[in-house]
Amino acid sequence: MKEILEAYGKGQRIFQNLNFSGVDLRWTNLSGATFDNCCLENADLQRANLQNSSFRAANLKKANLGWANFSNADLGGANLYGAKLEECNLSKSNLIGANLSWALLFKANLENTDLTGANLYGAYLGWANLDKVKLVGTNLDKAFINEANVLWGKQQNFFSLLG
Repeated sequence: MKEILEAYGKGQRIFQNLNFSGVDLRWTNLSGATFDNCCLENADLQRANLQNSSFRAANLKKANLGWANFSNADLGGANLYGAKLEECNLSKSNLIGANLSWALLFKANLENTDLTGANLYGAYLGWANLDKVKLVGTNLDKAFINEANVLWGKQQNFFSLLG
């Protein structure tokens, strides 16, 4: 962790193809950083500021990302299997083709997020903000979406939208 923060403090913003498994980056500011193709499996990024960052094709399997700010971030093709994203801000982010199966997205903000082709199999999205989210080709099998803000800020039971 110390090496990442020192490099970031000196202006380095690109960290690609590196292994940061299990790293503890809680409460850090890494806005605008690039972690494309990095392994951050089991990493702890709780409450980190990752606005405008890039995690394309990164492995964030079982990472703790609760309360982190990923607004306007690029997580296209990222593996977030089983990740904890409770109350995470993912607004205006790219999650095209991302794997969010079994992810915990309780009260997550996904407003204006692109989830085209993403896999949310078994994901928990209770009370998440899904206002204006793009779900083209998204796998929502076994996902829990009850009480989410689905359409223009109105709380609805997702299943009522299907019938």
